[in-house]
Amino acid sequence: MDETVFCEFQGFEPKAEVHPDPFADEDGYVDYEALDMELDQREQDNEFLLEALG
Repeated sequence: MDETVFCEFQGFEPKAEVHPDPFADEDGYVDYEALDMELDQREQDNEFLLEALG
């Protein structure tokens, strides 16, 4: 005998909070140029720190 179990989630609300993307505008579109510049700057900072520590 094949039994199918149905579950209902009435009033279910997700508990995870959604944090807005810091590189997205108010419509949710990401400014990839700004993101790319930020990542390049972080990479340069990391290289500088590695050289300073090494």
